[in-house]
Amino acid sequence: MDPVERRRRVTITAGGVGFVVGCGIPFPWLASLYGPFGERGDSVGFLVALTVGGGLAVVLAASAWLGAARSQVGTWLGLVALVAVGVVLWPVGIDRTDSFVARSARTATCRGWAVDYYPPGTMDGSSTEFCVGLEDPVDAP
Repeated sequence: MDPVERRRRVTITAGGVGFVVGCGIPFPWLASLYGPFGERGDSVGFLVALTVGGGLAVVLAASAWLGAARSQVGTWLGLVALVAVGVVLWPVGIDRTDSFVARSARTATCRGWAVDYYPPGTMDGSSTEFCVGLEDPVDAP
């Protein structure tokens, strides 16, 4: 395989990973009723998450293209580190509360950023708390 083809592959991989990480991590906050866009979180928040993901994809693809010209191994190690950060920071639901039931269904505590998500445009939905960071399981009652 020629060097240009290898650079192209690492660039596409970096862009794809950047898009998924950039869209997925802030999405529960941006698309929530409690997020910065309130009732318009389902539309505007979704578009902002896509924009953040697209911007990160472009930056990472350009960085990978330039980095792969110098060091193919270093670029792949950077991508592995990005995937590891994405796995750790990926939002995980740790608590779910139904609107008419006062009981919480907490499965973990969060050592990171806890985000309350409630779907905009609903009157009777379930609220979910997401953890962006590391989770510690809780003992069953």
